[in-house]
Amino acid sequence: MASPSFSDIIRMLDEVTVEGDPAAPAVKKRLRIIKAATEVFLQLGYRKASVDAIAQRAGVAKGTVYLYFKSKADLLLFALGAEKREYVDALRPIFSSEVSPEQRMAAYLSEAVPLLLRMPLTCRLLRGDREVSAVFEELDADVSARYHAMQTEFMTRLIEPFASLHGWSAREVEERARVLIALLYASGTLVDEHVRAGLSAERFGEVFSSLIVDGLRAPSSPSPLHEGKQ
Repeated sequence: MASPSFSDIIRMLDEVTVEGDPAAPAVKKRLRIIKAATEVFLQLGYRKASVDAIAQRAGVAKGTVYLYFKSKADLLLFALGAEKREYVDALRPIFSSEVSPEQRMAAYLSEAVPLLLRMPLTCRLLRGDREVSAVFEELDADVSARYHAMQTEFMTRLIEPFASLHGWSAREVEERARVLIALLYASGTLVDEHVRAGLSAERFGEVFSSLIVDGLRAPSSPSPLHEGKQ
C-alpha cells in the first residue's frame, strides 16, 4: 500500500462531505447546509441546535435538510469532515512525492495540535464535549463506518512504509493505526495551555511527533509487542 498523496487526502474527505461535483447545484446546497450546521452547532451546542435553526440559517426548508441528511447526528459528522477539508490545504507540502515517509509522518504529527486550534468544531469533539461525543452513538451505521474507515485507511498508509523495519503484519499495522488515531483524538485536550505546561502548540506538536517517529524507526532490538506473537 503506497503512502497517501494529497489527492488521496482530498478524495477521502470528499467521500464524507461533497459526494458529487462541487459545482452542481444540489452539491452546493448540501455544502450550504453543512456550513449552516457548523455555525449553529458552535453557537448553540449540539443538543440545543435544531434542524429548524439549521434550515433557517441555510435558507432552505426543514424537509430539504432531511433530503440530504438522515439525522442531526449525521449532519454533525459531515460538518466535522467539511471543517477538516477546509484546513487540509495546510498539509499539502508534506504530501509531495519528494518527502520521505519519515518526514511525512513527522510533519503531519507536528501540525496536528496547531491545526486543531483552527478547527473549533473538531476541538469540541476532541476535548471530550459530551454533547458532541454522544453523537457517535446516534449515527447511521453506514455513515459512521465510512468515516472510521477513511481515518483508518489514511493512518494505515502513513504507517505502512515502516512495517518492514519491524516485521509488522498487515494486522499489526492496522492496530498501530488505530492506536495512533486514538492518541490524536486524545490530543484535543492539548490545545489548552495549562495542559501543555508552558509549551506552545507548535513546540508541543514537534515533541509529540518526535516521540512517535522515534518509535517507528528501525529498532535496535525486537519489539516485545511483536516478539511474543505467533
